[in-house]
Amino acid sequence: MTHCDRPAAKKARIAIQKFTNSMKTNIYYRPNKPIDPALAAAAYKFDCIAPSRLTPPILDPNRPQIDHHNIYVFAEFGAQDLWASALSSTRFEGPRTSSPFRELYRLTNPRFDDTSDWAENIRWAKQQFQLYGSTTWLEYDDHLSRITEHRRNTYWASEEAILFG
Repeated sequence: MTHCDRPAAKKARIAIQKFTNSMKTNIYYRPNKPIDPALAAAAYKFDCIAPSRLTPPILDPNRPQIDHHNIYVFAEFGAQDLWASALSSTRFEGPRTSSPFRELYRLTNPRFDDTSDWAENIRWAKQQFQLYGSTTWLEYDDHLSRITEHRRNTYWASEEAILFG
């Protein structure tokens, strides 16, 4: 799979096509000016750039973690699926502020329309895991600020952020 065939690139191309088609049928707001072909070409080239890898920090292997011994403490009371509850991206209404800090790539996907830094950091970490196997990004404040800074410096955005602006 080339970086131009990654799921985000495909969805972005589909979204652009749907938007272009909707402009013809006037379902959505139609801009006063047509989309500049040079701008569309530049967006396509930008979309085909592989996302850069941010070297993850080295973590203490003995750090506190959520495991099968303590899952009951972190899952919601009465939850059918303890792991889904404990690793829910919305379980603690954002990142945990105390240990054990969860690995971002293991968290559940944020709501599709959520474009907050928290949601974007989770999506970025999942992509890093998929492309590079980076597993050590945690919901720890320092990690989140490094990810946010990296995302902004490299102009990384998820397909959800692109669609919902």
